[in-house]
Order: sequence, then structure tokens, then C-alpha cells
Amino acid sequence: MIGRARVALRIARRDARRARGRSALVVAMIALPVLGVGAADVLYRTFQLSPDQKAARSMGTADAVLQDTGLTRVRQYSGPGGGVDSGDGTGARTRPAASPTSVLPSGSRVLVNQDGPRGTLTAGDTTSTVALRALAYTDPVARGIYVPRSGRAPRTAGELTLTTALADRLHVTLGDSVRLRLVDPDATSPSSRTLTVVGLVDAASSRSSRTALVAPASLGKPVAGNPPAPMLVRSPRPLSWADVERANAAGYVLQPRGDVPGQPRRVDAPGATVTTSTLTAVSLVVGMALLEVVLLAGPAFAVGAKRQSRELALLSASGADREDVRGVVLGGGAVLGAVGGVVGVVVGVGLGRLAVPELTRRTDTFPGPFEVRPLELCAIAAVGLITAVLAAMLPARSAARQDVVAALTGRRGQLRDLKRVPLLGAALAVLGAVIALEGARRRSVNTILAGSALAELGLVATTPFLVGLVGRLGPWLPLSPRLALRDAARNRSRTAPAVSAVLAAVAGSVAVGTYLSSLDSYHRDSYQPSAPIGMSVVPAHDLTGGMLPVQRALESTMPEATVVQVGTLTSKVGKGPVQFSDVSALRCTQTTVGCAPQQARPRLHHVGSPVGGTLVGDTATLAVLTGRPAGAYADLLARGGAVVPQELLRKDGTVELLLPRLGDALDGDLKNVPRLVLPARALPVDGPQLVLLGDSAAARTGSGTGVAAVVASAAHLPSAAEEDRARHELAKLDLDGALRVERGYQGGSALGLLALVLGSAVIVLGASGIATGLAAADGRADLATLAAVGASPGRRRSLAAFQSAVTAGLGTILGTAAGLVPAAGMVRALNAEALQQRFTVTNPYPLVLPWRNLVVTVVVVPLVAALAAALLTRSRLPLVRRLA
Repeated sequence: MIGRARVALRIARRDARRARGRSALVVAMIALPVLGVGAADVLYRTFQLSPDQKAARSMGTADAVLQDTGLTRVRQYSGPGGGVDSGDGTGARTRPAASPTSVLPSGSRVLVNQDGPRGTLTAGDTTSTVALRALAYTDPVARGIYVPRSGRAPRTAGELTLTTALADRLHVTLGDSVRLRLVDPDATSPSSRTLTVVGLVDAASSRSSRTALVAPASLGKPVAGNPPAPMLVRSPRPLSWADVERANAAGYVLQPRGDVPGQPRRVDAPGATVTTSTLTAVSLVVGMALLEVVLLAGPAFAVGAKRQSRELALLSASGADREDVRGVVLGGGAVLGAVGGVVGVVVGVGLGRLAVPELTRRTDTFPGPFEVRPLELCAIAAVGLITAVLAAMLPARSAARQDVVAALTGRRGQLRDLKRVPLLGAALAVLGAVIALEGARRRSVNTILAGSALAELGLVATTPFLVGLVGRLGPWLPLSPRLALRDAARNRSRTAPAVSAVLAAVAGSVAVGTYLSSLDSYHRDSYQPSAPIGMSVVPAHDLTGGMLPVQRALESTMPEATVVQVGTLTSKVGKGPVQFSDVSALRCTQTTVGCAPQQARPRLHHVGSPVGGTLVGDTATLAVLTGRPAGAYADLLARGGAVVPQELLRKDGTVELLLPRLGDALDGDLKNVPRLVLPARALPVDGPQLVLLGDSAAARTGSGTGVAAVVASAAHLPSAAEEDRARHELAKLDLDGALRVERGYQGGSALGLLALVLGSAVIVLGASGIATGLAAADGRADLATLAAVGASPGRRRSLAAFQSAVTAGLGTILGTAAGLVPAAGMVRALNAEALQQRFTVTNPYPLVLPWRNLVVTVVVVPLVAALAAALLTRSRLPLVRRLA
């Protein structure tokens, strides 16, 4: 057995060297997926931190963290989800806490790691919120929590060290001065002071951390109500659970770096489990990816086996049995698969190493040491080997069954078509479709995917029969397409896998594309803008000088817009928020559960608006918020009226306000809640819906008023440059991301659909190109016959074009049909879920086909494949010797 394998591998290695082009093609197809998985593996392991690495970033080289709870006694319990309770029902201690060193092993050292009050730092015209921290980060105990970049640690109360993210935000460097304002200062800390930047660091746990490190003694006492500062502990000996219990007895929590001797274990601790759904999804994705590679590589092995037919026939004539012949072809798969696996792993590791710096810049964390796990990479390379052997199995089976005499004389052997294979494939396709529809009824995504994969495999099994069926159209076509169809039908072992590869790629693209298009259509129909298109909104923030700086920033960056501050009602002490009552009959909708159409009772409305809340203003404010002239409402607002949505307006032209006190249960009895009736007028139903009171009406509610937001409205959408300038000015006020511009519905699937089309187009072009190239190599004798009978030089180009079009066209048509099955199942599952939750569906998810993408996939891509084949094929017909 070993001798047979050695001979087969030797022959396979020699054949791979002879056909370098075909071998390189197969190696590339096997290596590409191995490359991607190998690179992902080393990157995942590099960025996946071990428990010790995570501990180093939070506690440096300390052996434990000690925290005073302020209780007389506590009790810790360990294991995943472990925590602390007060122990024996004891409460807060009434005497001073024991010294930290007294509850630790003799000779232990502690380092305070204190968080300070909230504050802001200002440099020039830029302000940023900041987290203060008192930690001697250069101390050996704290080494690893911060990574020093330049400068030194602060030594006095007038110095501080900034993280690089905060320094970049403030545009400062070493030696610059910043103004610190504390939001919650204690009695010993001034509310505002100037400090000098003496150092720059990076937080090991977060690159974007905006932290200012100050000298340990400069924060003063902790803010009242805050727990004492935690301490990093360095112990002269290994800690034990007895040390933890001793600290607990004094009211301290001692969190060791890792497990310690004597630590109890929780028998109910949850373990890391992989759900069946996750395994199913991963298995389907990996299986379909491997199927894609097998289908692409299969034709190459089929042509290789056909070109070896005389050599394999000589083996049979010399006494080799079918197993020996099959072993030679499988040996070719093993050799090329091993080479592809090794090449893919090596290149993948190299690309992963090159990608680490770029990923580090794009993520918020620092990676650990570059980690390569040989066993995992060997397993990944073995997948490439297995994939290649699977791709060679059918060609090996066909080669073992060839007619030896026909192969030695150069004639084509005739193999019978197995009728049971297409019948079995059709049955699988129908069964898969039924399973997918049943999964949709049960709202099971995994069942839908499994059924769709089964249906796709059934179509793949019927592909040879379909290729032969299409070939029967040849007699009614001109010469070149007739020859292309005849060649595809006669060489199904080469054509069918390529068509199947196109089918698989297009099916996935169509399925995901149709699903995304359906979701996009549903969201577009359901979208309700919260403001007129083009309105810019900045919600109110606690800024020095109020919202006036925000208004000036918008006015300077959007000169053509009208900018106003929008007022709102606020609660006063003893008063709750203003609500609205509608005593008209409760109107039922198809989405209302348990609705009685004739039921009449008071109900509460929480009205949405471009800003939110109950607004206060005049006609200028109303015009900006609605984007329409508001002069008709001027008299109403002046005499203490309200502008409301249509559903709040009562028949007598008034609106009733509820003025509850704090603590009133608004969802219960409303009889004792004070009420206020105001004259009102409704807004048009096709515009923004909000509630706005005039100044006199707001005063009658007894509530306070404040600023809800600053809004800017113009006749046109703000340009990207205007929005960027506005965001830049707001960032100086530390309002990053505060600006919201209403641009209408913005679908997010366009880029994804484009990526799907491009991805499937690459596979379609690749598969059709492979099939065309293999057909040209395999059909040199037929081309020689064409040359002998006087075919023109352009005939070879047109033949290649139609051969490519047959592969791409048939594959895309079948793939489109296969892709609609999971898409329809997913949309049906969404509607079934909505039906279960709402009894009826007023706005169901539609099944929307991405027609533009389908036209590109089914029509444009095959034409491009045919054109590429025609341009890349030499027009000169070969002259070769043909055997009689």
C-alpha cells in the first residue's frame, strides 16, 4: 500500500512539473482561501489577549487590587460571575478602617490608583472633557497600564501628563499650558487652574482614552459619596485565599491577579459554550466556501486527467488496476493541495504580520505579541490539502473507468450518463426548497440556510444533465455557438463544475442582494423624517455661556441658513412634565393589539418633534422647525394658544394639557391631575408634527423654560463642506457628533450590493475564463480540424467567446434561480415574525429584486466574459498531428 502511494505521488509530482501553468492555477485557487484564513488566524490570536496580558493593562505588575468598601465585613466568592456581598448582614463601619498594610502579608507595598472628579481641559479655543487620574505610572508596580511616549510623570500640582488622544484633541504638546475646570470639585481642590503638560502616554487598554494623569497628592480627598481609591498591591509572597478572607474581615475586597491556592470554585459557573445555531451557520459558510473551491479546481484536474489519459492507459496495460489509476490522479490533488496549503499559510502569515500596524491604527486597542500557532496553521493547510483531493475525486473516478484501448489509440471514450444522478439532484433541489419554506414558516434562519444549501447542491448535481440539454439547441444556431454548445455537452466533466462554480457564487450574491433590497425598500417606505429635509439640529448641552456658542458656530459655517435657539418646557420642583390628554374615541389601527374600536377613555400622547419635548417659541421658531410659512399662527400664539398635531386637537378647537405633580401616576386615575385648556390649531398632516406653545401659554403651565436645541434651516441641503466645517467648530466646544442633519432616508445597502456584484463578477469571470482556457487546451485537435477545413483566423476567437458565454450565462441563470429561494424564505420569515407580534401586518416586508444588479450579473458579466475571452485568445489556429 505504501509502495503504491509512493509511485502515485512520484507520477503526480512529475506531471505537475510538466504542466506548470495548470499546476500554478490549481495552487493559486487552493492557496487563496487558505491565505485568507491563515491571515485571519494569526491576527485573531495576536489581538486576543491572554488573561495575564489583560491584567497587565489594568493593574500593571501588581499581584492584586485592594479596595476599601467602607463596610465592617464583606465576603467574596470566586469563579466566573463572582462578586461581593456584605457578609453576615453587617453595614457601614463607624470607626476608621484598618491600615491597608495590616490586612496584607508582611512587607507588602501599595500604590494608590485614584480617579479624580470630572472636568474639562481647554487649550486655545478647544475644550474637551477629561477623566483625571492620580497614578505614579512610572512606578514598577504600575508598569504596563500606560505606555510612555515622551516627557516624564507629573511631580507637582501644577503639572500633568496627557494621553496622546487627548493631546491631539487639544492640539498641545510638551510644555504647553492647559486650563482645567472641575465639574464636581471637593473642598480642597480649586474649581479652575492652569497646568503644564510634562508628559505624553498611551493607555494600554484604549488608544482613544482621554485621560489626564496628575501627581498623586494633587487630587485631594475623594469626592463625598465616592468610595476610597483602589490600591495596587505588590506582595513579597504568593497570595492565598486566606489572605483574601483576612482582607474581607476588615471590610476590604482583595482581587488577586489570577487564581490563588485555596480559592473555592463555583459548581454552577457558566462555561464558554458554542450554540447549535452558531455551529450550523459556520458549517454552512465553510462548507459552501469549500464547495466553491472544489468546483473551480475540479475542471483543472479533469483536464489534467484527460491529458494524462495515454499515460494512465499505459499503466493499466502494464497491469495496474483501477485503484492504481485512481491513486495517480488523487496523488496530483494531494501534491498540488499540499503545495497550495503551504504557500497559502506562509503568505497568509506574512500578510497578517504586515497588517498588524494598520489594524492597530484602525482599532482602539494595542495588540499583544505577534502570535503564530503552528498546530492551527497546520490544520488550515490540511483543509487546503483535503479540498484539492476532493476536487480530484470525480476526475480520478472518470480516469479509472476510461476505455484503455480508446485512450491508447487517441480516440474519445464514451461514458454512459447516469440517469439517477440528475433525478437525485432534482429531488434534493425540491426537498431543499421545501425545507427552506418550512424554516420560513417557523422563523428559523438556520433551517432556511440549510434548505437553501441543499437545494443548491441539488442544482449542482443536475448541472451535467442541464449542460447536455442546452447542447441540443446547437443545430438551430450558427457555427460558432453550435460548436461551443457541442463542446460543452461533450465535455461535461470540464464544463459542469465551472457552471456549478458560477451557480454557487451567483446564488449567494442574489440571495443576499435580494434580502438587502427587500429590507431597504421596507425601511424606505417606513421612514418618517424627524425634521424637514436639510434641517441641522444640535441638542442642548451643559456649556459655559449656554447654547450661544453653538448658535454662533452654526451661523458662521452655514451663512445661508436661519439659526434659532428652540425653547422647551422644563419641570420645576414639585411639578412633573406637561402631558396631553385626548378624550376622543380611541381609534384602532391594524397594528394595535387588543383594540376595541368603540372604547372611549383618556389616553396620553408623547408627541415627537424635530427637537423633542413641549416647545416654546414664536412664528419664527415654528417656521424654522416646520420648513413652512407660519404667519397664520401668529395671532394664536400671541393670545396664549398652542400649535399641535391633528390628533391632539379637540372638536372645539382646543387642546387639554395635564399638569401633574411629581409622583402622579399618569397611567392610572387622571381625575385629580390639574388640567389646562388652551386654544389650538393643528399642523398639516403631511409635515413635521410637534407641539409649540406661545410664551404666555407656557407661563400659564407653571413650568420653567429652557433651551432644547439649536436648529438651522435653509432652502437647500447643507453641503458636505458646510457640515464638515460645522462639525469642526462644534468639536472645539467638545460636541463631537452632536450635530444631526436630516437628509431623508439614507439606505445603507448600496455599498454592500456593489460589493456582492463585484465579488460574484470576479468568480464568474474567473470560472468562465478557466473553463475557456481548459477547453482551448483540451480541444487543440478540434481547432486543428477547423484549420484544416479552411476556418478563418477569427473563428477561434468567436468560438472562445461563445464557450465563455455558455459557461457564464448558464451559471448565472441557474444561480439566480437558486438565490431567490433563501431570499424569499428570509422575507417570509420576517413577515411571519411580524404577524406573530402584531396579529396583522399593515406594512409587510416586500420581496424586491435588485433588478439593476441582476441585469449586470445575468447579462453584462457574461458579455464581459465573452469579450474578454475573444480578446485574450490568439486568432491563429494550431496545426497539430491527429492520430487516426
